[in-house]
Amino acid sequence: MNGFVALLILVASNQALKRKFVNATLLCFTSILLFKYVLNSRALINTKRSNKIRSTQFVRAMTSAA
Repeated sequence: MNGFVALLILVASNQALKRKFVNATLLCFTSILLFKYVLNSRALINTKRSNKIRSTQFVRAMTSAA
């Protein structure tokens, strides 16, 4: 994923050299926002998964103790 963002930033800087500064800036910001969104969604999925595992372990522990 880091390589993908780096490639987008490289393309954006290349466009900036061709005097398409507005397009380049938009592309750069979009790529950064997309990268942050992907990281956040991954972290959210991992958190949900670990919470689900914890809750099932808790239920198993309670049923085996009873």
